[in-house]
Amino acid sequence: MHMKGTATSQQPPAQGLKARLDEAEATLRAIYRGEVDALVVHGPEGEQVYTLKGAETPYRLLLEAMNEGALTTSTDGTILYCNTRFAAMARRPMEQIVGSTCRPYFATEDYAAFQKLLKKAGAEGAKGEFVFKAVDGSSLPVEVSARGFELDGMEGFSILVSDVTELKRSSAKLQEVVGELEHFSYTITHDMRAPLRAMKGFGELLQRHYQDRVDGEGLDFIRRIIESAGRMDNLITDALNYTRVLRQQMDLKPVNAAGVLRSIVESYPQFQPPRAEVRIENDFPLVLANEAGMTQCFSNILGNAVKFVEPNKLPRVHVWAETRDHAVRFWFEDNGIGIPKRYHDLIFVMFQRLSKGYEGTGIGLALVRKTVERMKGKVGVESEVGQGSRFWIELQRCD
Repeated sequence: MHMKGTATSQQPPAQGLKARLDEAEATLRAIYRGEVDALVVHGPEGEQVYTLKGAETPYRLLLEAMNEGALTTSTDGTILYCNTRFAAMARRPMEQIVGSTCRPYFATEDYAAFQKLLKKAGAEGAKGEFVFKAVDGSSLPVEVSARGFELDGMEGFSILVSDVTELKRSSAKLQEVVGELEHFSYTITHDMRAPLRAMKGFGELLQRHYQDRVDGEGLDFIRRIIESAGRMDNLITDALNYTRVLRQQMDLKPVNAAGVLRSIVESYPQFQPPRAEVRIENDFPLVLANEAGMTQCFSNILGNAVKFVEPNKLPRVHVWAETRDHAVRFWFEDNGIGIPKRYHDLIFVMFQRLSKGYEGTGIGLALVRKTVERMKGKVGVESEVGQGSRFWIELQRCD
């Protein structure tokens, strides 16, 4: 099909513009449906013909220049095309690859997984990691991306094969460094906590046995020593918990969030009358989460809710859940002091403390955010000063 622009007849300006727009839309629809193989374009040098079939040349050049192996196969696995990079990875001439199958380039167990990947690869595509075998016996780790296609009545797969050797090497090196840092942090924190606890212990002994021999200023100094040692010990504990979240395996399983919440409230007196009122709405949908991680997040949010309230005011917390598509959002509404809007993002950053009059290390909400992210979720807050806060945690729903 060829399409050529035609001049519109004498029409009012608005009608002429609409006619040209209709013509342009019709042309674009025809191109999109594959009904056009050439366009005639008017220019200063006369009419020029552009064939859409010729547009594949730049794409072919791009495929040949890219650093990933690329190939096209039929639905039965016959290789119809490969680029030079794939041939180099296979250690085999291109002419020997085209017309063969992908079978020689995978171990038996990997080839079965590769075939399953192709079955899943529709228009959306699919990815997987495999060990790629060259014909000379060498092998390398690869990531395979496959996507199904249909062209001129023929179905097949477009496949990209990426060498991830360097990525694996970097990952292994990173794990080694993380292991060293983990050992270092454990040693440092252990060595730091021992003198801190000794400092706090001796301070408490001074306070208990020598308060009648020390004046008021001296007692104030002793109190400050005890409190500072306690804060430093809490800071080290929270920092260790944060690094533990970064490196530990976070297995996700169906979790009864309502059960976790009720267990937390029943286990800690600060969440119970007469010190606080925590109301939990009925049962919640099951979510995919790590139960230990969820417990830590919920405990932290509840702890902040009952802590950041005006003096002599009974903390009240209302917890409920709402379903959102494939997720469940848990809301924690309190009657606390509230948070200025400009700080709604900042409070989830390490060592950020907005209320100096309340105890805390500035790590708790950063720990919540990182834990929720590790569980493939999101966290946020809605709040105004003096109006309380509504924190939310969103996790994947179990379908």
